[in-house]
Amino acid sequence: MDFDKIIKKKKKGYFFRVDVGKDRKGKRKQASFGPYKSKAEAKKELLKVKSEIVSGDYLQESTEEFPAFINKWFETVYKRSVEETTAKSRENLIKNHIIHSFEHRKINEIKSNGY
Repeated sequence: MDFDKIIKKKKKGYFFRVDVGKDRKGKRKQASFGPYKSKAEAKKELLKVKSEIVSGDYLQESTEEFPAFINKWFETVYKRSVEETTAKSRENLIKNHIIHSFEHRKINEIKSNGY
């Protein structure tokens, strides 16, 4: 792998961009990473990301707002997997309690410890 063509030096450090898959229309999706303090640090992260992509373990961070994410998930995944009455009660729980707690947060800002 020619790291000199992938890893670029810029004012704030070293960066790289790689293909991370394809979108629903089959068009390639890329993600950018950086800044890293050294080329060696960028190379190490590049190898890690490439390995995750090949193994299928790569998960791109989402910057989508939580309410949009949870509503989309509820409608497209959860609602189809449970009885209608269960979906209704869970919908009320999500709208009245969960969304209220995270309404101005993006997915990538939410941590398991609540901060």
